[in-house]
Amino acid sequence: VAATFLNTCAHGDYDTPAADVSTMASESFSCAKKPRCIPDGVVSGGTCTWERRLCVTCRDVNGVTKIRVQTNNLPNHCVQSVSV
Repeated sequence: VAATFLNTCAHGDYDTPAADVSTMASESFSCAKKPRCIPDGVVSGGTCTWERRLCVTCRDVNGVTKIRVQTNNLPNHCVQSVSV
């Protein structure tokens, strides 16, 4: 299941969580022609850019599947809104 997510962490086996969200690998994402940007993004030349982080892992604990999601809550798509 964890392999189906667009993970940015390099855990390899999908059962080892990232040690820390702020230090895990990220994916740069950009939206052109966005003079306003999401709060954690940076605007340069009219393009909004940010670093997205996501690490989904699964493990079995006594027959119960545990799913862990670690993220910086930034999207993997452009945000279309009046305020952003």
